Amino acid sequence: MIPSVIKNLLVKIEQSGFEAYLVGGFVRDALVCRKTNDIDIATNALPKDLTLLFGPSSKTEMYGSYHLKIDQYTVDITTYRKEICYEKGKLCEMVYSSNMLEDAKRRDFTMNAIYMNKNEEIIDLYDGRKDLREKKLKMIGNPMVRLEEDPIRILRAVRFASMYHLEIDRLLKKAILKTKKNLKNVSIVKIRKELDGILLSDGFSLLKKLGLLKELGITNQKVVF
Repeated sequence: MIPSVIKNLLVKIEQSGFEAYLVGGFVRDALVCRKTNDIDIATNALPKDLTLLFGPSSKTEMYGSYHLKIDQYTVDITTYRKEICYEKGKLCEMVYSSNMLEDAKRRDFTMNAIYMNKNEEIIDLYDGRKDLREKKLKMIGNPMVRLEEDPIRILRAVRFASMYHLEIDRLLKKAILKTKKNLKNVSIVKIRKELDGILLSDGFSLLKKLGLLKELGITNQKVVF
């Protein structure tokens, strides 16, 4: 399941005394038999440790992320972190962590918090596999709090629900309806990126069903901002 070049990355990080797990999109897609070339690795290694291991990052490091391109894969290696606070929908303070539990807690949906080690063993702290099997999209933590923190998660919910044909959890749907007005605080760049994914996944009808079109400035199926 894990490409050999990616497994070698995990092994190299572990041999240097750190933890390393695949997480997020690759694991999620592997479980539903979808192929992806976007790889996310979570580790307790700090960016400076990763630079010593692999050389300078191909992008500017931000929030503990180290980027590299290997063969056809785009790899983001991210240090475990705990998010302290958000302000106006933007992360304003975070700290690195050595604890996978803290790292899992800050992720958005249960299906995005499934970790896999180099031996393809799964660590699933929030029953993400069960939710995938049952075709449910559930948020980690209190949906109202998580959507207030970062309103772009509203559109991420629509994109994932459309892409994977999932039913949005009742509490999450209720929170979306109550917080959708906060989308006005999200940058147009972020909104357009999510909209691209939503429309490619035939998610327009779900946007309409949740009453998000007005909040996004969409009329007659056209983006007007």
